[in-house]
Amino acid sequence: MNIGKALGADNILDEALKSHIEPTANTLHVLFRKVWEEEQVQIDWKEGHLIKILEKKDLSKYENYRGTTLLSVPGKVFNKVLLSRMEDAVDDRIPDQQVGFRKNRLCTDQIATLRGIVEQSIEWNSSLCTNFLYYEKVFDSMDKRIL
Repeated sequence: MNIGKALGADNILDEALKSHIEPTANTLHVLFRKVWEEEQVQIDWKEGHLIKILEKKDLSKYENYRGTTLLSVPGKVFNKVLLSRMEDAVDDRIPDQQVGFRKNRLCTDQIATLRGIVEQSIEWNSSLCTNFLYYEKVFDSMDKRIL
């Protein structure tokens, strides 16, 4: 979380959570345990405020804007805790070939893996069919009219 960002749907600033770390962490821990046990998240954690941010000076063109969603700060913290625990639990079970949305996995890693597969196929004199896609900033490069 970054200091100086806009308020989320719950009107809580990131700074409010960071200013008193220990009491905030204790309070969030109690809240997160309750959410976990009841399997029910706070309503405002499910909501977001979608806003447009002007990227260039011409107000008349829609492509000069980008959208962003302001989310609940405690909800974002909970999501990060949950994601971290899920990553720890499943990372060893996911094959190395799958790198999408995984920490410390790069496109270059995939290229090296693909090269190894091709070399092995040549060595074994076997046929090979591959499909390799790399999407970079897919939503930034998409035609906004389609969205």
